[in-house]
Amino acid sequence: MPDLRTSKLDNLFRLLDTDHDGQVCRADFEHAADRVARRCGAGDEAHARLRAHHAELAASLCPPGPVGRERFHPPRAPSSPGLTSLAGAIVAACDSDGDGELGSGEFRAFLQGWGLSEQDADMAFRHLDVDFSGAISAMELAEAFEEFLTSDDPHVPGNRLFGPVDDGPSARLPYPDPDDLPAETRQLLAALPPLNIFRMAAHAHTVFPAAMNMSRAILADMELPGDLRELAVLQVAADLGATYVWTQHVSAARAEHTPRAKVIAIRDGRLDAPCLTAPEQATLAFTAEVLHRGRPSDSTFARLRRHLSPRQIVELLIVTGVYTMIGRITTALALAPDTSQGDAVVGYATDTANPEPVQN
Repeated sequence: MPDLRTSKLDNLFRLLDTDHDGQVCRADFEHAADRVARRCGAGDEAHARLRAHHAELAASLCPPGPVGRERFHPPRAPSSPGLTSLAGAIVAACDSDGDGELGSGEFRAFLQGWGLSEQDADMAFRHLDVDFSGAISAMELAEAFEEFLTSDDPHVPGNRLFGPVDDGPSARLPYPDPDDLPAETRQLLAALPPLNIFRMAAHAHTVFPAAMNMSRAILADMELPGDLRELAVLQVAADLGATYVWTQHVSAARAEHTPRAKVIAIRDGRLDAPCLTAPEQATLAFTAEVLHRGRPSDSTFARLRRHLSPRQIVELLIVTGVYTMIGRITTALALAPDTSQGDAVVGYATDTANPEPVQN
């Protein structure tokens, strides 16, 4: 089975080798730029800029002259400024409505210019639109290019920039066969949204029902406001590097009407960003100190106490602890990423709130 980076470059090589002669060169990158420009209706200036930056990308990926697949690899890491310029050129060429970003249709046109199918282009958009804003900015596109070209992390969204890839090694433990699980666990698993975290957790079938009841209570029965809960979960995911949890809970945050700017602020570590309210800043500061120090400072605790009740503070600590556990399961066992269904999980929890206790 090829490793992740090999799988990604296989995709790129296949898209470039349109004449199927087993070789690519700078001209193939420029032809890709030409196809994108035609597909997006770019003007002459935007087309020329797009061509120039595609040629620079070619120089970073392969030596001069035609090369076969075995020599098609980055001899040096592409520079971030270069990728930022490339992304800016793509947005300038494909941004038909002039809003400075690529909506789903504009992004589809870009990738179809490269040769992706409509289905694969739309799937790539769903993976890259991590904040569910309905658009991809030049900065987000540059980050996707960098992840695609340099990352070995199977969870980063940029892996799918140029279509589906082999995610590399499978999870470090096999998922349980549902037929081998107790009937009660099997029925509960079948009722849940089909996520790998639930499948893996079902191994611990004697605690799985109780764990799912706690998860339902966290999502549906707490006094802690849902938007604060989701901001705290995103803070946990960001601190742990738990991309799986982050991906799921960006959509859950969206279901709680959390604006894009707040998600980006947490992602960037700006926990005092002006877009965050005083209760939100206090919640995030407290959560971060719980994760980093164990015992938050008196001043941080006093700040939170001004906004949350004792019950809500204890609930926040439960949220932090539970999602630290979940995050560590996903990272320690290298769970394969799922398409984001966090909003569906919240909906499921709300629909099944206050279930009858499960008897083991």
